[in-house]
Formats: sequence, structure tokens, C-alpha cells
Amino acid sequence: MVAFSSLIQQDSIYYEIFSYLDTQEIVRSQRISRGFRASYQANLSHLINVYQRLREFFDDPNQFRVLLAKTGTIVAGSFILALLLRRRTFRDSNLDIYVHLQ
Repeated sequence: MVAFSSLIQQDSIYYEIFSYLDTQEIVRSQRISRGFRASYQANLSHLINVYQRLREFFDDPNQFRVLLAKTGTIVAGSFILALLLRRRTFRDSNLDIYVHLQ
């Protein structure tokens, strides 16, 4: 019989597990072991794909992100909340952009 801990040593298995968990369950799962925490951090870019979500608003999300970095602008609001909760969208969701005036 194979031990559960040896079965989940592969990141692909962690990724599958995390894709079915909600945010609260992910936080709890990271308390299970260091392996869960490390794997979640390694798979975060696959679980939360900012580029894919920004394509809904921009033809070139990379150029938009470069502009954000150059200007110190941040994105907030329901767009970020939906992204972190791994929900497609919220009703009447939009992209809030905050710019620092100089």
C-alpha cells in the first residue's frame, strides 16, 4: 500500500487538488503540511492567471502590466476579488484602476 504523503509528492497532483478547493479550504490545506504550502505557492500562477483575466479587457495584457509598473498604478475592486476567489466574475464587475496623482 502506498502512503498518502508519497502519493501527493508530485506538483501535478497538488494542482488538481487545489483546483477543486475554495479559498478557505486552500488556507486550511496549507496548514496540513509544508508540502501543501510549497506546492500551492509553486502552482499559484496556474491557479490564478492574471494574464488570461486581463485579456477580457485588453488586447495586450502584458503592455497594460508594463504601464501599471511604470506608473505605479494598481488594479483593485471586484476584478481582483474575483481573481483571488477564483470566480469567473461578479455581477456588474468591472476593472478599478487607481492612479497616484503627482
